[in-house]
Amino acid sequence: IPRDQLVTTGSANPETTTKRTDIAAILHRKTHKLQLPIHHAGVPKWHREPPGAKHAKLFAMSSHTCSRCLRSKHPLRRERKGAKVGELAPFLSAVDRKERNPSRKPFTPPPHHANQPAMAQKKAYEVDGWLAKPDQRISIVLLYGPDRGLVSERAKAFAGKTGLPLDDPFSVVRLEGSEVDRDEGRLLDEARTVPMFSDRRLLWVRNASGQKALADDVKALTAEPARDAIILIEAGDLKKGVGLRAIVEAADNAMALPCYADEARDIDAVIDHELSKAGMSMTMEARQALRRNLGGDRLASRGEIEKLVLYAHGQTEIGLQEVRAMSGDVSGASFDDAVDALLEGKIGDFDTAFTRHCQSGGQPFLVLSSAMRQLQQIQTMRGQMESGNRNAASVVAAARPPVFFSRRKLVEKALERWSTDALGRALTRLQTAVLQTRRRPDLAVALARQALLGIAVESSRLAQRA
Repeated sequence: IPRDQLVTTGSANPETTTKRTDIAAILHRKTHKLQLPIHHAGVPKWHREPPGAKHAKLFAMSSHTCSRCLRSKHPLRRERKGAKVGELAPFLSAVDRKERNPSRKPFTPPPHHANQPAMAQKKAYEVDGWLAKPDQRISIVLLYGPDRGLVSERAKAFAGKTGLPLDDPFSVVRLEGSEVDRDEGRLLDEARTVPMFSDRRLLWVRNASGQKALADDVKALTAEPARDAIILIEAGDLKKGVGLRAIVEAADNAMALPCYADEARDIDAVIDHELSKAGMSMTMEARQALRRNLGGDRLASRGEIEKLVLYAHGQTEIGLQEVRAMSGDVSGASFDDAVDALLEGKIGDFDTAFTRHCQSGGQPFLVLSSAMRQLQQIQTMRGQMESGNRNAASVVAAARPPVFFSRRKLVEKALERWSTDALGRALTRLQTAVLQTRRRPDLAVALARQALLGIAVESSRLAQRA
């Protein structure tokens, strides 16, 4: 930059005067931008400048030597230490030569997703959103989980999104998982078959599990996708990282969708959907009573609601009396629900779950043993918290075997609530109850209920203190 282009501002002392040039003459040539703080008189606080030569040039315009810049670790600012205005000419000439003859092109970073694998699985709460608008590039869809009714319902919803007539045997081929496993290569042959009366076909595989032949066929179809076929697979609860689920989750043209048991929010959504179709409403007491009997299986839950709506036909509102008269118990609640209620200190929920378990023919010993395992695991994690000075969330996340994701919040609260001494007392009470139930089998239900209720009461007190 010629000396006659430098403009003097501030003090008259040439050694302390801030020099600057016309910023617009430099900034109009910018391509890449980098914020550089220049905080002295005559120069705006923030300028955007490219790295390299222009960066150095803009900084070299000033001849100040303040303590803030002298303390900086930037190499250009270390070079400016103690420099005079006249000493800048060789440096600026070299900068100009480098700018006229750049040695390399500026680096262009790749897109943020270039090195990331395709997301071939969804979280449980993301499944409905994906099914509402499926990705057209996906040719293999795996629906799996313990709730077989929900798996079947979502599979039917996805099949309807394909636009194919589901009652046409030439467009929709229905296969059983055992059939595909017995006849190796059957799925591959169907996928490679050219459709005669439609643009593509739907291959609907039901009751799949850990069949090796099915997994091998799916693996081959992920490597070489079928052009004219969509594969829809209904499966049970598949283990993570093994077999069919691992193959689908690792593929770019496949999607794995989990289907777990309905929670309270999902049950309310199903109730609202069925009531809105019938043009009815429901009292709060009736909804609470109905919700306790639902959730084990989506199709069974929907069937109970439809039966209740049919029973109350002609009414505008469903009350508690209709729910008690017609709804059955399809909640699928196990003794694990009783243990969860015990840990949370919900005495009423525990008593309901324990009574339901015993009335359905379950043994009270199962609840006692499950509670002992849970408290022993919590006792171990509590020791890790106290010895390693860690919080509950990090201990639960690193637990082995891992804690199921829907129970993590519950276990974290129990870890924060229960002390080591309190856990020891609770385990002693359970061990005594196990011994008493074996000595007096005729009083097993009463003895187990008394011991577990005592722990639930203590958990409720600890929650109130917290």
